[in-house]
Amino acid sequence: MKQFLLVSILSLIGFNMVKAQNNFEIGVIFGTTVNEVYGSRSGNIGGGVAYYFQPVQNLRVGPMVLFDHFLSNDEYGLDASFLDIAASAKYNFIPALFGGLDLGYAVALDEGMEGGLMVRPRFGWSTRLTDLYIAYKGILAEQNYYEGSEYNFSAVNSLSSVTLGLNFKF
Repeated sequence: MKQFLLVSILSLIGFNMVKAQNNFEIGVIFGTTVNEVYGSRSGNIGGGVAYYFQPVQNLRVGPMVLFDHFLSNDEYGLDASFLDIAASAKYNFIPALFGGLDLGYAVALDEGMEGGLMVRPRFGWSTRLTDLYIAYKGILAEQNYYEGSEYNFSAVNSLSSVTLGLNFKF
């Protein structure tokens, strides 16, 4: 009985792996910032992975993890890095054209920063092996300034960028 159960489970896993082609994506993003409350950041780079399930035709949903790095262009060099953990959805209007939305939490990786809500609507062109898209990304994050001094204060920053992304499907 145990062997039958083990063979059945392995068969289901194998069937799902064969059926699940092009559900795993690895991608990179490059962009420019569009809104910065305190400090000046000039660009946004990153990369991530996603795995999609297809509950209905033309709709894909699944988890996504994205590393985000906002580049600084001021003399203090206050870069900001985040690990975005989100739920992702993509809808193909036609086979080559899609819209998507990623919604989740951005975990701050730098001292003096706190994580916050991350939202990323996107629109793009899809082929069998790649997705090329443009996206707006916004992160609401709290940043502590002059930590350890008498002038310490914190403020909620809206780190926003317009990015160009390229995903490779497996």
